[in-house]
Amino acid sequence: MTELELKEILQFEAKGIRRYRERIDDLRNPSVRAPDANAEVVSGGKRGDGVLNSTCEIIRLEEQMQAHVDTVWKYLVYCDTELQRDVIKYRYIDWMRWEKIALKMRYSEQHVYRLHWQAMRVICNKLSS
Repeated sequence: MTELELKEILQFEAKGIRRYRERIDDLRNPSVRAPDANAEVVSGGKRGDGVLNSTCEIIRLEEQMQAHVDTVWKYLVYCDTELQRDVIKYRYIDWMRWEKIALKMRYSEQHVYRLHWQAMRVICNKLSS
Protein backbone atom coordinates (compact mmCIF):
# COMPACT_ATOMS: atom_id res chain seq x y z
CA MET A 1 0.00 0.00 0.00
CA THR A 2 1.28 3.47 -0.85
CA GLU A 3 1.04 6.51 1.39
CA LEU A 4 -1.45 8.05 -1.03
CA GLU A 5 -3.68 4.95 -0.89
CA LEU A 6 -3.50 4.96 2.92
CA LYS A 7 -4.38 8.65 3.02
CA GLU A 8 -7.39 8.05 0.77
CA ILE A 9 -8.60 5.23 3.04
CA LEU A 10 -8.17 7.36 6.17
CA GLN A 11 -9.92 10.33 4.55
CA PHE A 12 -12.84 8.12 3.52
CA GLU A 13 -13.17 6.80 7.07
CA ALA A 14 -12.85 10.32 8.50
CA LYS A 15 -15.68 11.56 6.28
CA GLY A 16 -17.84 8.69 7.49
CA ILE A 17 -17.05 9.51 11.12
CA ARG A 18 -17.84 13.17 10.56
CA ARG A 19 -21.11 12.42 8.76
CA TYR A 20 -22.32 10.13 11.56
CA ARG A 21 -21.15 12.54 14.27
CA GLU A 22 -23.06 15.43 12.68
CA ARG A 23 -26.24 13.35 12.38
CA ILE A 24 -25.91 12.21 16.01
CA ASP A 25 -25.44 15.83 17.12
CA ASP A 26 -28.57 16.81 15.18
CA LEU A 27 -30.57 14.10 16.94
CA ARG A 28 -29.25 15.11 20.36
CA ASN A 29 -30.12 18.78 19.77
CA PRO A 30 -33.63 18.66 18.29
CA SER A 31 -34.24 22.37 18.78
CA VAL A 32 -31.66 23.24 16.12
CA ARG A 33 -32.57 20.63 13.53
CA ALA A 34 -35.18 20.78 10.84
CA PRO A 35 -37.89 18.11 10.83
CA ASP A 36 -36.85 15.03 8.88
CA ALA A 37 -39.46 14.21 6.24
CA ASN A 38 -37.94 10.75 5.80
CA ALA A 39 -37.97 9.87 9.52
CA GLU A 40 -39.38 6.44 10.16
CA VAL A 41 -42.09 6.17 12.82
CA VAL A 42 -41.58 3.10 14.98
CA SER A 43 -44.93 3.02 16.76
CA GLY A 44 -48.41 4.52 16.72
CA GLY A 45 -47.45 8.08 17.47
CA LYS A 46 -47.88 8.06 21.23
CA ARG A 47 -46.31 10.73 23.38
CA GLY A 48 -42.58 10.09 23.86
CA ASP A 49 -42.23 8.06 20.65
CA GLY A 50 -40.05 10.79 19.12
CA VAL A 51 -37.55 10.44 21.95
CA LEU A 52 -37.54 6.66 21.58
CA ASN A 53 -37.09 6.92 17.81
CA SER A 54 -34.24 9.41 18.24
CA THR A 55 -32.55 7.26 20.88
CA CYS A 56 -32.74 4.16 18.69
CA GLU A 57 -31.39 6.12 15.73
CA ILE A 58 -28.51 7.52 17.82
CA ILE A 59 -27.54 4.01 18.94
CA ARG A 60 -27.66 2.73 15.35
CA LEU A 61 -25.59 5.65 14.08
CA GLU A 62 -23.02 5.29 16.88
CA GLU A 63 -22.55 1.62 15.98
CA GLN A 64 -22.04 2.50 12.32
CA MET A 65 -19.65 5.33 13.22
CA GLN A 66 -17.66 2.94 15.42
CA ALA A 67 -16.96 0.76 12.38
CA HIS A 68 -15.20 3.73 10.75
CA VAL A 69 -13.29 4.50 13.96
CA ASP A 70 -12.20 0.86 14.24
CA THR A 71 -10.81 0.97 10.71
CA VAL A 72 -8.67 4.00 11.55
CA TRP A 73 -7.46 2.34 14.79
CA LYS A 74 -6.49 -0.72 12.75
CA TYR A 75 -3.83 1.47 11.11
CA LEU A 76 -2.94 3.47 14.23
CA VAL A 77 -1.48 0.42 15.95
CA TYR A 78 1.38 0.44 13.43
CA CYS A 79 2.63 3.90 14.47
CA ASP A 80 6.01 3.94 16.20
CA THR A 81 5.28 6.74 18.64
CA GLU A 82 2.39 8.15 20.58
CA LEU A 83 2.92 11.49 18.82
CA GLN A 84 2.38 9.84 15.44
CA ARG A 85 -0.75 8.12 16.74
CA ASP A 86 -2.06 11.38 18.16
CA VAL A 87 -1.67 13.22 14.85
CA ILE A 88 -3.48 10.48 12.94
CA LYS A 89 -6.20 10.25 15.60
CA TYR A 90 -6.75 14.01 15.76
CA ARG A 91 -6.83 14.31 11.99
CA TYR A 92 -8.93 11.31 10.99
CA ILE A 93 -11.04 10.43 14.04
CA ASP A 94 -11.49 13.83 15.69
CA TRP A 95 -11.54 15.62 12.29
CA MET A 96 -9.30 18.42 13.54
CA ARG A 97 -7.70 20.98 11.26
CA TRP A 98 -3.89 21.09 11.06
CA GLU A 99 -3.74 24.40 12.93
CA LYS A 100 -5.83 23.04 15.78
CA ILE A 101 -3.71 19.87 16.00
CA ALA A 102 -0.58 22.02 16.21
CA LEU A 103 -2.07 24.10 19.02
CA LYS A 104 -3.26 21.06 20.93
CA MET A 105 0.11 19.32 20.64
CA ARG A 106 2.09 22.53 21.16
CA TYR A 107 4.12 22.03 18.01
CA SER A 108 4.50 24.08 14.87
CA GLU A 109 2.15 23.22 12.06
CA GLN A 110 5.16 22.16 9.97
CA HIS A 111 6.23 19.70 12.67
CA VAL A 112 2.69 18.26 12.78
CA TYR A 113 2.88 17.73 9.00
CA ARG A 114 6.21 15.99 9.52
CA LEU A 115 4.77 13.72 12.22
CA HIS A 116 1.85 12.89 9.93
CA TRP A 117 4.18 12.05 7.05
CA GLN A 118 6.35 9.89 9.33
CA ALA A 119 3.29 8.06 10.64
CA MET A 120 2.01 7.39 7.14
CA ARG A 121 5.42 6.13 6.03
CA VAL A 122 5.77 3.87 9.10
CA ILE A 123 2.29 2.41 8.65
CA CYS A 124 2.87 1.69 4.96
CA ASN A 125 6.27 0.14 5.62
CA LYS A 126 4.88 -2.16 8.31
CA LEU A 127 1.95 -3.17 6.14
CA SER A 128 4.36 -3.99 3.30
CA SER A 129 6.61 -6.24 5.38
